[in-house]
Amino acid sequence: MDLQRRSHLFRSLNTIALVVGLAVNANAQLPSLDAERSKNLGIAYLEQEQPRTAAEQFRRVSELMPQEVLGYANLAAAYLRMTKIEAALMWLDEAESLSPGHTHVLALRAEAMISSGNWSAATEALSRAIEASPDNPTLRYARLLAIESGGVDDAAERIAQDVATLVRLVPENPVVRLRAAKLSAEDGDFAAARDHYGTVSGLVEDAGVPPRATTIVDRGLQAENGPLVVRGLTVIENVLRPTEPYKQALRAIKSPVVGLPMLKFSDAFYDRLKQERPGSIPVIWEVRSGVETDAKGTSGRLDFADVNGDGIEDWLVSIDGEGGSTELFLSDRLGDENGTEPAFRHSLKRPPGQAHFVDYDNDGSFDLIGTGPDGVWLQKGMPDGSFIGVNDTSELAGINTSRLAVLDLDNEGDLDIVLAADDDLHFWQNRLDGRFRLIDDRVDVFGLPNTESILPLDVDDDGDTDLIVLDANGRLRLLDNRRLSRFVEMPIDDDRIYGSATAADVDNDGWVDLVAIDADGALVVKRSNRGTFGPAVTIDSGPVSVVEPLDFDNDGWTDLAVAYGEAVSLLRNDSTGEWSPLSVGNTTAANLDLGGTDVDDDGDLDLVVLDELGVVIVYENDGGNANNWLRVSLVGLQSRGTKNNLHGVGSRVEVKAGLHYQVQYASRPVTHFGLGKRDRADLVRVTWSNGVPQNVFQPETNQTIREKQVLKGSCPYLYVWDGKQFRFATDLLGAAPLGLQLADGVIAPDNPREILKIDTDMIAERDGQFVFQFTEELWETIYLDEVGLWVVDHPEGTEVFTDERFLPPPYPDLEVVTTRDRVYAESVTNTAGEDVTETLREYDYTYPNTFEATRYQGLVEPHRLTMSFGDVSGLANPMLVMRGWIFWTDTSINVNLSQGEAVRPDFPLIDVWKDGAWTTMQQPFGLPKGKDKWIVLDLAGHVDPTDARVRIRTNYQIYYDLAFLADAVAETGTRVTRLKASSADLHYGGFSEMVRPAPLGPHHYDYGKKVSLPVWKDMAGLATRYGDVTDLLKTTDDLMVVFTAGDEVTLTFDVNEIPELAEGMTRSYFFLSDGWDKDSDRNTITGDTVLPLPFHAMTAYPYPEGESFPNTEAHQRMIRETLTRKIGPEAYRDFVKGKTFSERPEALPWEETKYIVEGPGGL
Repeated sequence: MDLQRRSHLFRSLNTIALVVGLAVNANAQLPSLDAERSKNLGIAYLEQEQPRTAAEQFRRVSELMPQEVLGYANLAAAYLRMTKIEAALMWLDEAESLSPGHTHVLALRAEAMISSGNWSAATEALSRAIEASPDNPTLRYARLLAIESGGVDDAAERIAQDVATLVRLVPENPVVRLRAAKLSAEDGDFAAARDHYGTVSGLVEDAGVPPRATTIVDRGLQAENGPLVVRGLTVIENVLRPTEPYKQALRAIKSPVVGLPMLKFSDAFYDRLKQERPGSIPVIWEVRSGVETDAKGTSGRLDFADVNGDGIEDWLVSIDGEGGSTELFLSDRLGDENGTEPAFRHSLKRPPGQAHFVDYDNDGSFDLIGTGPDGVWLQKGMPDGSFIGVNDTSELAGINTSRLAVLDLDNEGDLDIVLAADDDLHFWQNRLDGRFRLIDDRVDVFGLPNTESILPLDVDDDGDTDLIVLDANGRLRLLDNRRLSRFVEMPIDDDRIYGSATAADVDNDGWVDLVAIDADGALVVKRSNRGTFGPAVTIDSGPVSVVEPLDFDNDGWTDLAVAYGEAVSLLRNDSTGEWSPLSVGNTTAANLDLGGTDVDDDGDLDLVVLDELGVVIVYENDGGNANNWLRVSLVGLQSRGTKNNLHGVGSRVEVKAGLHYQVQYASRPVTHFGLGKRDRADLVRVTWSNGVPQNVFQPETNQTIREKQVLKGSCPYLYVWDGKQFRFATDLLGAAPLGLQLADGVIAPDNPREILKIDTDMIAERDGQFVFQFTEELWETIYLDEVGLWVVDHPEGTEVFTDERFLPPPYPDLEVVTTRDRVYAESVTNTAGEDVTETLREYDYTYPNTFEATRYQGLVEPHRLTMSFGDVSGLANPMLVMRGWIFWTDTSINVNLSQGEAVRPDFPLIDVWKDGAWTTMQQPFGLPKGKDKWIVLDLAGHVDPTDARVRIRTNYQIYYDLAFLADAVAETGTRVTRLKASSADLHYGGFSEMVRPAPLGPHHYDYGKKVSLPVWKDMAGLATRYGDVTDLLKTTDDLMVVFTAGDEVTLTFDVNEIPELAEGMTRSYFFLSDGWDKDSDRNTITGDTVLPLPFHAMTAYPYPEGESFPNTEAHQRMIRETLTRKIGPEAYRDFVKGKTFSERPEALPWEETKYIVEGPGGL
């Protein structure tokens, strides 16, 4: 009997009780989950070189899981890091008592013995470990070194055995082969010596080993002179030792750190943590009064949004056809005439067609868009709940269409539309004022007339919304979003004919699957495997007419509501791939659409059904709220934002509770998640439609969370050792963006070279070095070519500055300007005419202007700053010196701005008072290149020296905090010492906590508080391998270090290279950097890949045909030997799904916004 016939057995029942299975207590897993969380935290602390804090976490692991070796072994590893050998041995004894002969424990014991100089005990421990794991090359090499150091009686024989085994295990390793060649030569086996030496000949040639060394080896092999061969091989080893291939080979067989922790518990531990099967609860469906429309038809649609703000979603009901209409019904919390349940009252009527809720102008009020006999219509929602027609959509009128989809085509913060017309698909770009622009030629997708349906869905989780369409023949077609409003059709291997399709992650693997009804009415699921759809699997032979995904019992697994004509049923997802049929009830006519919404605001999803007679029926869910639930309501920024559509449509929402994981893409204002019996969600992560992530740790269950969009910054950061700690100094490379669009299709120029002043009180030596941390902590990739430190000695009574402005080309040469005799303004007035003179006398985060924000981050209402300096005729060469910072726009905001006309960026201009009038200087005033930047502008010959006045005008969000005139002086004896880095080490550094020195101050970062979670979704490609990168940063030569979010370069500069400070002189410091940064913003050109690599001679980025990255041997070697570390989105993508979380991190690398938590009754 198929599901439809089974459902007929219950047609006479209006109330059905559903009882499914037995409940499982998820709390039984809590100790194991907490242990897993503490283990992960401990390992993260070890990675951050915080062994003491790591030990606290591992001690908690041992308390929670006393039968597991890991807690004790990792405690020993932490104490080894602290060089507390006795404590380490104590914990190793505990570990061995649980698991004698455990390989990892024995390896740690050997490290402890080596640290105390007991080589024989170390050798014994390693031998026992090798008995358990004979093919572990790291253990073999460690024992070899221990035997060599300890003077064991049969050392030569045992070393030979280990070397022979290593050759078998890692035959391509040059460290092993060179050692084997030396041993063979010592033993007189010259055939074997030649064989071993031959395997490293290519490396020897590439490394530029001096011919005299290779000649010695060749002569020795020819003469079969063992000592001569060994001498030559030793020279070769010494030459190869600092090369990266040799170091990589050594790392493959030798642990890079002392105290390497265990990463996994035992198999038995993870068996106990198997994901539980969802529990069961009784659910009763009761028919409640619905509404009746005046419409009838054969196709219809339901949509839901809380238009009137009462916390219950309102209904938009549309029926197509000659007798159809579109009608809006608003909820009334006062309920029906008896006050027993919410009622829905008719509010608006429009022509027939297909209608959607949409906030097209991002003003916070829901608008309506729909199709009709005269084309597309648009109704603007007003704050008082009324609607007015928008007449400027005349370009959409007359298009014969009955299908549309709403999505952000170009990822720049507003919702565009795709129309299915009788001639083709048409793509319309939103201009935010009710008008739309046709961009078919740009999208470049043609040949899809009479498309049956359009489903927006990020199929491949690359951060942009793709389209799945059913063409006129019912075939599935996938249009892959390639960004910048371009789509490319990708094949779908499926010959079935379909009538409709929707999407849901039915197996909770993080990839959204297709749920479709074929032409015969069979219901099928096409599971997604990392963005590729598998074959269609029939789960109900039908005939099914409508399907809607929803989690009716809040167990955390997506179920399916289905209609078989007038019969309504549920297919319950039991998490194993099986679907249990459950009848709900019958309507009086065939059903056109189904929808899940919480009509009575009790925490479970009720079922709303629209039939072809225009009747809307509510089946109230009684019992689904016995399981816990969470609702996520996304709210973008209405000012300083417009980087996402206001309700986050298209954003990816992930929820992790223990081991349970779910993902949904926001397709309407509220996204509902069931949590089962879990007491709470551990983490909610929202990846907004512009790619910026936001996390909420441990939200309460049975609540609604309003996620507020967070802002992202730009540019890498520089920290400097101040004698006590690493202190945030500034950000860098603000004038060197790659692929940044200033407007749609207009690419910003880049100026990769800069010097930035470091405040003298920030810098102090450590062990004879000045130490800096060059970090990347945002969503971008860095291409760093050169760093340096300029030490400037200048006469006492003078000051030195450098111009740190973002300016258009041609770019001025880098120089240090020496000044004396500050002159502060006698009066300063702001836009409002207020006297703000005192605000510009100290750099103290007090500012002269208060801005009126616009909807765009980085742009405010036009403002001006007028400064009067009086008589400055005593200054021979007056220079305007200012300090301030800018809140940047970004490439998506720039694209959004260029598509509309409401706001235009005004690049700062400077006016000077001369001859009794204001005159605008021809040169642009420019922008501060980021945080805490100096501005230096020569005013000689421009201002009236007897009445010096300047006025700065712009609408950029710039905060000026210090301003004065000074006299530029030359020939003062100023001396500049230019230092190269004495060392540079690239490694993982994590993400520092964001702080602000004042409410309106720039965002700074606390290097001492870090987290190691993958905050950003990295570009795909190859980055520089970790380790020594000193040589790559010596000069500007396009031999560069490529690194990404979470990476840092530790830089040292030798204090001994600085001349002694002469009497009567004082000292200042400037940091030099040469490189580029590429933001991963959705509208950055090639913002999703590391390639192409930039270079100084390029004329544009991406560079035009005919230009290419340098192809010298040195550049090819850099690519081949250093760009070997694979990066990409996988770590970010798998983080929430693959981890467990018990508490909010101690540090947060973003500016935390206060999310609003509400109980039942509030969305």
